[in-house]
Amino acid sequence: MRDLVKVLDRIIEVAPELEPRFRSLKTSIMYTAPEAMYVRWNQAAHILQEYANPHPKAREIAEIFSGEERYEA
Repeated sequence: MRDLVKVLDRIIEVAPELEPRFRSLKTSIMYTAPEAMYVRWNQAAHILQEYANPHPKAREIAEIFSGEERYEA
């Protein structure tokens, strides 16, 4: 299972202006049972749909969130 906090941190590296949108979600993740993490992933997806879709780096953000980010060696 992927670590949602690490995914959000990576998205924030690419788009720092999205950090305030994820602040409360990142706090909530710490108190979420593993079997309920899908709720937090859905919340993150809704935030991204609303705020990252029109973002200039939307494609890169989508790759990070979907796990398809291409790392250059």
